[in-house]
Amino acid sequence: MKLARQQGIDVVPVPGACALTVALSASGLPSDRFRFEGVLSAKPSQTTAQLEAVVNVPRSLSFYAATHRIADVL
Repeated sequence: MKLARQQGIDVVPVPGACALTVALSASGLPSDRFRFEGVLSAKPSQTTAQLEAVVNVPRSLSFYAATHRIADVL
């Protein structure tokens, strides 16, 4: 995946049964070990705590967040 992206090859995810695995397969992130953390809290202070709790986890991390909160979460 990473090599394809480096060569300018478009990578297009194919819809599947699980949004997480589709996103991971198209992201270019390492997928040999990953961790799904679930849905981020609607409360900003709890979201911060959730993210701080996994900041040093040595693998690809995935979260679900409401679409209207993505910019704030990033």
